[in-house]
Amino acid sequence: SLRQRGSFTEVKGRLELGIQGFVRAAGDFEFAIRSNAVVDDGNLSLTEADILEIGLSNVHLFVGTGAGDFTYDGDDGALSGIDTTAATGFKVSGASLSIATVRDATNLKWTGIAAEIGAMTVVGINTSDFDFTVNRLSLLYNAEASDDSKLDWNYLTNAGLVSGLDGLTSDLNFKVSGRLSLIVTDVLQIASDF
Repeated sequence: SLRQRGSFTEVKGRLELGIQGFVRAAGDFEFAIRSNAVVDDGNLSLTEADILEIGLSNVHLFVGTGAGDFTYDGDDGALSGIDTTAATGFKVSGASLSIATVRDATNLKWTGIAAEIGAMTVVGINTSDFDFTVNRLSLLYNAEASDDSKLDWNYLTNAGLVSGLDGLTSDLNFKVSGRLSLIVTDVLQIASDF
């Protein structure tokens, strides 16, 4: 869908992608541009700023062989997964990506990135021999402008100027967290939060 209102343009939809049967991906996307915006994060105050946002949500990804069709919820038609009954490979579910860029009238540019993966697992092999799972993977990245200043994207998210950048404050550069589990037969078993 396309929505335009003054200096604001937004495109939303759902995308399905397949690459020669080895990669299957689907999810919802959003692309928004806002021109001549006032951006104030409590420290920096910008006028005539341009904001670009790219968002992916409810992403399901499979890399490997034998994946079937995407599955959808019967009630509301929401994407619910990928059929991996006869598949071998890696499956990602519940993933999202939010990227926002602010450029001011002097051409300084700030970028905030947040990515999350609900679960990444191995499918189609005997998991008692080998199992690899990552849960609640989260990445936050705050790219500073050429004058070394950084925006408080968390503040801008709470103010409704951008979306999906909760927790990305101006004092944060880069953060990755999650839970990893690796099992190789009876030889190696690791589980850890990071």
